[in-house]
Amino acid sequence: MDLDGVTAIGKMNQVCLSGGIIEKSSVGIQQKLILGDNFGSVHLFDVSRKLALDKLAIPRYQGRRILNISTATIEWIDTRLTYIAVIARGSPVISIIAFKQNENKLYHLNSINMCPELENTDELEKNEGQTYRMLPSEGKLSQDCEFLQVTNFDGCVVLVKMPPIIDPL
Repeated sequence: MDLDGVTAIGKMNQVCLSGGIIEKSSVGIQQKLILGDNFGSVHLFDVSRKLALDKLAIPRYQGRRILNISTATIEWIDTRLTYIAVIARGSPVISIIAFKQNENKLYHLNSINMCPELENTDELEKNEGQTYRMLPSEGKLSQDCEFLQVTNFDGCVVLVKMPPIIDPL
């Protein structure tokens, strides 16, 4: 999908405001666009109909810019299930979101804390000796949704095994 040809971006700008992040590898999810805004929300848009399908405000990310979005789509029972890994600015927690292709409703599944040694993960300024170099900056889901590769600001790469799919939705 060529994102340069998407004409709805100007109208989406009013909803997501400037500086949002777009998941560019959305080829496998049939003309659906996943956007993250500057206020900790993830938006699901249908590019062909130029329609906002769903918005999920992640309470832990309130007021934080979405830095990175990674998706992977798998066959699950009789439909396709798309996993979304969301990383926000200044947060050690990665949120895992999913949606079914035929429902177009975003569901929050898991939260993965990449810095479990921190006492206060929601208010990092209260931690003594806190640096932002240990926080996640980029994530990439494997094509089979088995693993999540997380790159921290200091350059460390961590491989996380994803929880099994029991009944995600």
